[in-house]
Amino acid sequence: MEAGERRCCYSAVAPSTPGRSVRRRQRRRSHNEETANNKLSDPITPGGTSSPEPRPLASLGSLLDDQHWHHVAVERQSAHLNLTVDKHSERVQIPAAFSHWNMEQLSVGAALSLDSQKPLVSKRNFQGCLENLLYNSMNLIERAKHNDQQVTLMGNVTFSCAEPVSIAVTFPGPQSFLQLPGPMASSSGGVSVGFQFRTWNKAGLLLTFDLPDEGGVAWLHLSEARLWLQIQKAGRAPLELSAGSALNDGQWHSVDFTSDRGRLSVSVDEGEGGVAHASPSFPVSVRHQLFFGGCPADQDNQECTNPFDIFQGCMRLLSVDKQPVDLILVQQRLLGNYSNLQIDMCGIID
Repeated sequence: MEAGERRCCYSAVAPSTPGRSVRRRQRRRSHNEETANNKLSDPITPGGTSSPEPRPLASLGSLLDDQHWHHVAVERQSAHLNLTVDKHSERVQIPAAFSHWNMEQLSVGAALSLDSQKPLVSKRNFQGCLENLLYNSMNLIERAKHNDQQVTLMGNVTFSCAEPVSIAVTFPGPQSFLQLPGPMASSSGGVSVGFQFRTWNKAGLLLTFDLPDEGGVAWLHLSEARLWLQIQKAGRAPLELSAGSALNDGQWHSVDFTSDRGRLSVSVDEGEGGVAHASPSFPVSVRHQLFFGGCPADQDNQECTNPFDIFQGCMRLLSVDKQPVDLILVQQRLLGNYSNLQIDMCGIID
């Protein structure tokens, strides 16, 4: 049984039982457990405190937004809590102030308001899917489906998991690259490319392509964990733009590169991470091919040069001229070309 949630929550009355346990499987990103930086933390808030921020007791796991199912369990044994994420466990001491702690209400997917003890609806609430949500062997999803009075549903809750799954690709080493055909010629002679990436490295080539006609080349790359666009064209002054910062935090970051009718822009995280603009005196478009992550090892290939560090990390949600790139077609060798890629997974680790 599965429950898909979007800014929603379960609230359940928790019967007093000496040995308490909460188990579930979750996909993507939920006593109040929460995810931050793709890790699961188990925060705790002392009753009666005026502080809105809970104090974390433990943090476990990584890359929990990989769109795979993850097993989570919280078990109280006397003065300790056992937190398990997949096959990893941590045992933590319950603070002395909670030595007589008795769970009266359990909230899943949202934090409890200290004043009203009702779930709070916010952007930080769980968004994703849950299944096998058990409290002391009590199946909360089954009870919610049968309108059990001990379980309350709030917000938009559906008993299915229909979230779209995006295909990721991993660039593990120096021989990795993805080659895609450039956009079809348009009346404006422009180009639009978008993608998301994640990496722990401060530097690396993300995208490069040759300019048409009189020659020239464009590079979109990371340097000092910032996004840089550099364009060189014969007889013209080099063009440089920069946006974003701390982009090597292992989180997904979106990049949008657009050139149209004499105006060029680069944005990070839909503008929240920064936007840079320029009005070059020459058109910026793609001659033939787009190269992501690196260049072919073939020295005779004149369409791709990389004067920067290699990219090691993951990409997903690639689009060219606002049309999504089907990476499964790439994997089947029906679109573009690639070398040393791991397709349909993000394989970076902490």
